[in-house]
Amino acid sequence: MPLPPPVPYTPDRLRVRRQKRGCCATYCTWSCFVFLLFLVVLKLSVTFAPKCTYRSTYTSEKVSLKGVEDLSIDVSGIPSFGSWITFKTSNQPYFQTTILSPSDDANVRWTVKDGKAQLNIKVDDIVFTSCVAVQVTVSLPNNLQSLKINAIDTTVNFPDGPAYVKDIDVRVKNTRLVSKGNLSANRWYMRTTNARIEGTFSADTIDLGTSNAEINAIIQNATYVTLASSNGRISGSIDSRDTASLTTTNGGINLGMITAKYISLITSNSKIEVAKADVGNQLDASTSNARINLSVWKAGKDAVITSKTSNAPNSVSLVSRDAYLLCTVLYNQPYIPLIHCFFRQSNLYDAHFYLFTTHSETKVIAREGEVQYDLSSKTEKEGDKLTQGGSVGKVDVSLKTTNAACELSFR
Repeated sequence: MPLPPPVPYTPDRLRVRRQKRGCCATYCTWSCFVFLLFLVVLKLSVTFAPKCTYRSTYTSEKVSLKGVEDLSIDVSGIPSFGSWITFKTSNQPYFQTTILSPSDDANVRWTVKDGKAQLNIKVDDIVFTSCVAVQVTVSLPNNLQSLKINAIDTTVNFPDGPAYVKDIDVRVKNTRLVSKGNLSANRWYMRTTNARIEGTFSADTIDLGTSNAEINAIIQNATYVTLASSNGRISGSIDSRDTASLTTTNGGINLGMITAKYISLITSNSKIEVAKADVGNQLDASTSNARINLSVWKAGKDAVITSKTSNAPNSVSLVSRDAYLLCTVLYNQPYIPLIHCFFRQSNLYDAHFYLFTTHSETKVIAREGEVQYDLSSKTEKEGDKLTQGGSVGKVDVSLKTTNAACELSFR
């Protein structure tokens, strides 16, 4: 039986159809049109926006820093692309400033008096019209006690040659901090926003913090180390005599090597991986919704190791060897590896362990006859690992996770 012919749309039927559909179709159409118009305007603004034209170049004299113990550099406003502060070493300490701008105005002021030097540079702080590039070269004095830097959008390069500053305080934003490893200090203090910190740092106290960026550092000859990042990854290697505290959110912790008496590794929603750990007294590793993988190559007498995560595997291995060589590789620049090796003496230790998980299994891997269980089930294990031939101490190990495997191995 053939189908009846379609009923034509009359004005009344069209009006009823529009009322039933509402304004959704019209709203979506206008939204797409406005979005496309925005993209076109953005493209045109980028294409035809005025580029920075540096018609004027101002270069200051070489200001001597002989006898200066305190140096402060302040760049206020927002410089244009290509701004930097570069430190170097020479027999004649000085600083020199170059300003590239569209006009002859160069708002540069400096004072050198009573062993203190201060350089102030004022830049137009309107983001889309700023066309002032700041370039500062500083040759560091030998007896510098304090170095302070406050800048935005200015890359900071520390010296290639050996130098020492007692106290370093750096506060920057939207820039990059690079340490070549030859500037040592009694105290390194850095705070950055949207700026990556990378390089080699040597000081008794090292405190590096950034937000929305990563820290990639080799820490040497330190006693107290604090690395903190929000929404950024922390990587590298750390050699500390006492404390090493690493904290980040939504960023992983990935270390080739870490040595300290007290170690704290805390993050969330990202993994923690340590290739070689040398812990004297205590190691705490904590994250959530991401895996933990720790390899402890040396543990002090009566050391406590705690590893906690959730919804991801938790794995810790303890190595007992008479001696070993720790080596780690950090790429400060693409394809240029820096290899650092440390000789360590290990110890043979007993261990008390506790493993817990849910909806998965726990596993202890050791040589036959070395493990004695007080509690052994699929999701929970507790017991002792006894070293054949005696040991120098007993390590306490605790691993916890949920909904994933929990594994402890003795190698």
